[in-house]
Amino acid sequence: MDDDDKKWSALEEQGLNKFGIISKNPEDNAIVANGVMKDKKMHLTGVHCYNILRNPRYAQAFQYFAVYSDRKGLIIDDDKDETNDEAQSDIVAIALNLAYLTREDLNEMKFDKESLTEISKKHGGSNAIN
Repeated sequence: MDDDDKKWSALEEQGLNKFGIISKNPEDNAIVANGVMKDKKMHLTGVHCYNILRNPRYAQAFQYFAVYSDRKGLIIDDDKDETNDEAQSDIVAIALNLAYLTREDLNEMKFDKESLTEISKKHGGSNAIN
């Protein structure tokens, strides 16, 4: 896997982790992070994983901005609160990864800024949905 794909995967996983979602085995993450592409001819083409948000067509359809991108600079919403601009993309990622949440988190979850901020705090994420 090339450095761009490795970085994208690592940052997306960190974005999910702040909501208690662990979609990849940490040992596997370390193997991928430390891997070196020995032969550039062996470069993966297209989408390197089963995360549908890596596919530009799905990202566009879901209006999703990857954690890897400059979300704060790209997302402009219709309210004056600048701390919640990334919430829509976070909600998309969470919705597609509900299977990784605990039953407790699912029962507490509401798809609003306040609920997601509380879940993020519980799992050591930032104080507000970004």
